[in-house]
Amino acid sequence: FKEKAKVIGEKINQFMWNEEDGLYYDVDDNGNQIKCKTIASFWPMLAGISNQHQAEKMLENLKDTKTFWRTIPFASLAADDRNYKADGSYWLGSVWASTNVMVIKGLDKFGVGENAKYFSEFATIATEKYLEGMYEVYKRTGTIWENYAPDAYTRGLWSRPDFVGWSGCGPIELLIENIIGLRPNGVEKSLTWILNRIDAHGIINLRFGNVNASVICEKRKNVNSPVVINVETDKVFTLKVVHPRLGSKSFKIESGTQKLVFE
Repeated sequence: FKEKAKVIGEKINQFMWNEEDGLYYDVDDNGNQIKCKTIASFWPMLAGISNQHQAEKMLENLKDTKTFWRTIPFASLAADDRNYKADGSYWLGSVWASTNVMVIKGLDKFGVGENAKYFSEFATIATEKYLEGMYEVYKRTGTIWENYAPDAYTRGLWSRPDFVGWSGCGPIELLIENIIGLRPNGVEKSLTWILNRIDAHGIINLRFGNVNASVICEKRKNVNSPVVINVETDKVFTLKVVHPRLGSKSFKIESGTQKLVFE
């Protein structure tokens, strides 16, 4: 399967990548690119098909206010397309949880190594902007919607209410992983915490595998202040703390309550 995936990936890069536009396009039966900019262009980042150069060009497209970076990101159809609808009209621009998670997790893949901060920082900014839009709509309607309009704080046309099925991925998965910075691994019984905040933050009763843990990072004066983390857990697990200045450090967490200091 890995070999087959490699072959398919090579074909995608050969026929679907457009260097000038910095995007992937669908192709017709004759192999000609159909130049319609959609959010589907970014799947190859998540799939591991894109290289660093391609990812950087796609990042610029995601930041473009004329295409995908709208009031609520990311529009499913680029705003400069003649068929784009400001109210969303389902897949003519609406913002969807499924594709937003795809984009954010694709950015996370490139959030390591050289120039990593450009991807990881933008992933955080995009998540905050997306969740802000969801929250503004929630305050007025009292519910979570199937999709959202890209150009205003309102539900998408058309969309169903009480649609936590995948729209819940934003205020759950993306909040935990990209705002709070916690990356759980249930199989390995490990929790990686990428610290990018100085306010008091964390989570109570996070379950990963058979571990139920609460982890709270105390408020700091600035990014150079010592990190103090309070942990309570019912099972043993490994906590890896990643700090932008101090690097990373792993702690073996025993069941019970404990205070960790990283400086």
